[in-house]
Amino acid sequence: YDVTIGSDSVDTNSNYVNKLTEEGKKIYILSHSSGASSLIRLYENNSSIEKMILIDPIDLNGIQVPLLELPKFELPDFEIPEFKMFDIDLDINELNDNIDEFMNKDHLEPIKNMVNRNNNNNTKVLIINNLPSRKGKYFPFIPPINMMITKLDKLKGISKKNVNVESYTHFDLLDAPWANSLNNVISKNENNENKEKYYSIIIDKIESF
Repeated sequence: YDVTIGSDSVDTNSNYVNKLTEEGKKIYILSHSSGASSLIRLYENNSSIEKMILIDPIDLNGIQVPLLELPKFELPDFEIPEFKMFDIDLDINELNDNIDEFMNKDHLEPIKNMVNRNNNNNTKVLIINNLPSRKGKYFPFIPPINMMITKLDKLKGISKKNVNVESYTHFDLLDAPWANSLNNVISKNENNENKEKYYSIIIDKIESF
């Protein structure tokens, strides 16, 4: 197969896809991280795309911080009770892991499985998730990547397949200096130096899809 790096312009990419369609070519499109937004717009403009591969897709506009206006109230008069200080044996890493487990559990999955039925799937979508990047830092707070994950619920005409990759983070697809630096700051200090193995894992999952 031939590989083409897309343009920054969705219109330019759409025209190129149309040209390939007229030539009878099968078309697969691929993106990493926030590139998913452009890829989805390309898919929406072209019905001939056969497969779409999203590697840790995120939507940078997906997080909206609500503005809360706190009600005004007056504190009643009260006496502060006496108390004695005591030692707290708190394992921060264990606390982070417990919060991660709760945050990453899809509590609505049973309901979605009953409600979300689509029998008109045409384009196959492969979503590759790097599991270590699903863990955030809560002390200090750095949100996990999946708080910005791209939602595909409203995308019509697709069938989705999720696969997971262990031991490699959201940033390991970048050039090594950038990947190592971002891993040390954001991904709970998890850094796997064997990037070539990661590339092989990703390629195998794409080729077998």
